[in-house]
Amino acid sequence: NMDFIFGFACNTKLLAMAEPTRLRAIDRWVAAQSQDVVPNAVRLFDEFSYKARSWPKAWRVLLKAEVMALGENTRFIVT
Repeated sequence: NMDFIFGFACNTKLLAMAEPTRLRAIDRWVAAQSQDVVPNAVRLFDEFSYKARSWPKAWRVLLKAEVMALGENTRFIVT
């Protein structure tokens, strides 16, 4: 049995927990702009535990902090 939960992209607590990784991705993207070969995107991954008030236990959250020419793309997967 597998459940899906949507709406994490707007979760302020998860976004706050992701902030250090997101800022590192932005810094790497900015630094890459002065290189001879500019990457299409900078992607950093991280993980942490998170327990929403309505959840009986903490779950593992995987984070992708992506920065590209079109902007940022932060995503979460809960396992």
